Amino acid sequence: MTLPSTPRHGLLLLDKPKGLSSMAAVSRIKRILGIRKAGHTGTLDPIATGLLPICLGHATRVAGMLLATNKAYRAELMLGVATNTCDAEGEVSQEASVPEELDEAQWETFLEAYRGDIEQVPPAFSALKVKGKRAYQLAREGKEVVLEARSVHVERLLLEHWEAPHARLFCAVSKGTYIRSLIRDLGNDIGCGAHMTALRRTQVGPFSLEDAISLEELRENPEAAHQHIITLFDLFPDWPVFELTDHEERLFGNGAIPHSFAERQPLADAPHRILSRDGRLMGFVTWEDKWKVMMIFPEDPAPKA
Repeated sequence: MTLPSTPRHGLLLLDKPKGLSSMAAVSRIKRILGIRKAGHTGTLDPIATGLLPICLGHATRVAGMLLATNKAYRAELMLGVATNTCDAEGEVSQEASVPEELDEAQWETFLEAYRGDIEQVPPAFSALKVKGKRAYQLAREGKEVVLEARSVHVERLLLEHWEAPHARLFCAVSKGTYIRSLIRDLGNDIGCGAHMTALRRTQVGPFSLEDAISLEELRENPEAAHQHIITLFDLFPDWPVFELTDHEERLFGNGAIPHSFAERQPLADAPHRILSRDGRLMGFVTWEDKWKVMMIFPEDPAPKA
């Protein structure tokens, strides 16, 4: 049963624990909150922890708009040991001595080469598809996996701690960047190999880990979710708002653009949020030489008496 005090539609900011897949985390949220429809906005590997935004209810329809956002991580790595998965869960594929002369100044030289626009080959153990099959499935079967390099952007890459053979990096990157691959390539450049030992996501677009809630906290107090859910209306704060009259509301609710919209001019070069007279977000419209329906959110049925 859905908790009355918990918003049914919006973005829940979850602090995902280690060892849990993103889909498993979504399933647990659905059970805890009694919500039927939910989905995440981008996979966070089981080995990783941190911010996992989860779309609830109608928000699942806008998940695609939230995917193409930059992300930030704190990553821990170990030099001198490379693995086939590029992380601590894989099998050792290479071992070598860490250069004794490697210091923070030399680290900066290596890191500088990975700032900005770079070409990156995803790890073989990834969810990318190769001829219709997941790359990690082929890799587990011992088959050769050839993935093409793709363009990604590294906004920030900083060394936060170094005590051989372990290091911690702060990484702010574009969508599609694999931190495991970044660490793999750094290890190869340094000449001794490397693998990721831990990863914590701290930022997804404008959303911060500081505002997230853990599964443990939710289990103990499900109503606390209210403080960590961003409503559909607030997900796009820069989009202008149109408030509807009674007549316009009836027409828009049936999927039509009201004729009176011909007199409304765009308030910005962005989609517009549509509000009912009682303040309910009904959907979005966009201007393409004329107003067009972008999305309509049906009103929740009234609860049974």
